[in-house]
Amino acid sequence: MLKKNKIQKLSFYIKKIFFDILKKNDLLKYTFLNRNLAVFFIIMVNLISSGQDSNFTIPDSLSNKSFDNLYDQFYDHMNIENEDAKIYALTYLHKGIMNKSNYRITWGHYLLSVFYGLESDKWLTHIDKAIEASKEINDRDFPTLLFINKAVMQAEKGEFNEAINNYLEGIKYSKKTGSNHYQYMIKHNISLLKRKLGKYNEAKLLLNECLAYEEQKNNRSYEDSISYLVTLSELITTHRYNKEIDSFTKLNEKGFSLSRNYRIHNLFKINDGIKDYYEGNYHNSIKKISDAIPYFFVEENKYFYENYNLIDAYWYLGTAYEELSNYKKSIQYYNKVDSIIAETNYYIPQNRLVYTKLINHYKSINDKKLQLKYINRLLYVDSILNKDYKLINNKIIKDYETPELLREKEILIKSMSNQNSTYKSFIVGLLIVLTIVSLLFIYQYRKKKLYHLRFENLLKKKNSILIEKKDYTNISTTTSNDIGIPPELVKTILNKLHKFEENLDFTKQNITTNTLAKEFNTNSKYLSKIINTHRQKSFTQYINDLRVEYVMKKLRIDSKFQNYTIKAIAKEIGFSNTQSFSTYFYKKNGIYPSFFIKELKNIKNSK
Repeated sequence: MLKKNKIQKLSFYIKKIFFDILKKNDLLKYTFLNRNLAVFFIIMVNLISSGQDSNFTIPDSLSNKSFDNLYDQFYDHMNIENEDAKIYALTYLHKGIMNKSNYRITWGHYLLSVFYGLESDKWLTHIDKAIEASKEINDRDFPTLLFINKAVMQAEKGEFNEAINNYLEGIKYSKKTGSNHYQYMIKHNISLLKRKLGKYNEAKLLLNECLAYEEQKNNRSYEDSISYLVTLSELITTHRYNKEIDSFTKLNEKGFSLSRNYRIHNLFKINDGIKDYYEGNYHNSIKKISDAIPYFFVEENKYFYENYNLIDAYWYLGTAYEELSNYKKSIQYYNKVDSIIAETNYYIPQNRLVYTKLINHYKSINDKKLQLKYINRLLYVDSILNKDYKLINNKIIKDYETPELLREKEILIKSMSNQNSTYKSFIVGLLIVLTIVSLLFIYQYRKKKLYHLRFENLLKKKNSILIEKKDYTNISTTTSNDIGIPPELVKTILNKLHKFEENLDFTKQNITTNTLAKEFNTNSKYLSKIINTHRQKSFTQYINDLRVEYVMKKLRIDSKFQNYTIKAIAKEIGFSNTQSFSTYFYKKNGIYPSFFIKELKNIKNSK
């Protein structure tokens, strides 16, 4: 039911309308069949993006990909490699621009708004660009759906006036296309917003209007029936929030009966359990609600249930157990309510009651630490309600007014003064950590400066991977005798080594003294002695030096080679793995290949 990164579903009306869009758009059909439409419309992700979109160039590997494939790859990568998802979205957009297709440009900007999410202001830029592009395509669905999307996201941020304005813009465009369905979709969403703000009577009027629209449909399809039942369930919840228990009970009996053959039935079953709670049948209430909750977590059913439905279920389980004096169970469910509220940021006046329960419980068992924790949580919730909803009044907070909360908070803090030594130790520890971090920062700064100096020195060198060919006819007998190898054989092997270097054969993998000696028609002992004497290196050092000098020269002259991964570069020049390449490169040059490449790119970009 709950999703990470604050991902929340839209109302069913937004989901429902896609049944119509699917009939004409294969791209959306694939989306609907393979993805939760919640993700399709609201993805709030905590992403940190880098780079400028304006400098984007379509990668060669994606230039021939279809729009459908780019769309699919975008969503496939949203959950694994976010930056890759951005590349697919940018490719989609730029291909749309190249094709001069406002339809594709609309979708490209929409995907980027999904990528950036509410944690970045860029989502708003891209959703606005999507809206502007969609105005040029004369489409039945756009820009109405984009205005709805924008409004819902603004409502999530607490920008309710802006959300209402965009809902009204959506209605304006839906009237132009004569789409009653969109108009009622928007009315449905506005009703939920009004209910969240505590304007229950206004919410009921809109929901009743939507329900009448659903009821007048002839030959109701499965989807229409579901849409009707979802609207009915929201109306039932609104009656309950407004303490109209008789209307709540009567309407739920109707929904309970009509929904028996639908997955949404468990929503009405929970309401039936809530009805038992109000009638004092606490055991029945617990059983019905407990039996229904597992269905919330079945993947196919998540489409029908909202986070506030689960909050209500856990809340009434907690209160029912409290009525039966099972305080251990009740606190467990109150803590579940707090966890969902904290994860989803679903703050409404009713939800604050759970904190008065938790505060009173931990006060009764003298757990000052948890008592203080939930006092702080309640103060925070009240600040959100006061800022976003303007609904905190004397009636709502009479159980725990802010001054009383603050007074208790001060008392708790004073009573916990004996923990000051622990706090001081924490401060000392924190200062130590900060000192260590500062030293690490200085160390990293100096190391980077040293690396840069070493890089500049490397640039001054002329890397020649070939040992200059010499005339080996006059190799002294004395030298040959010293190593115990005939002069003619030494000359032959040295000539072969020169060709080996000239042909870049050292870039082959798995070169050993045995394999090279066999290729030279000699033995490994002779080959090693000749390399040690005439190259002044061990065999391994000789091979790796050739490889590193070669790769440095190639990186300096080949900008495409600079874009290879370290792993690919290592393989290209014969190293068996990335680690051995990086280690040897550093041993020889005092910097790592990644730093060398980065500095080369900086030089190129500064020109």
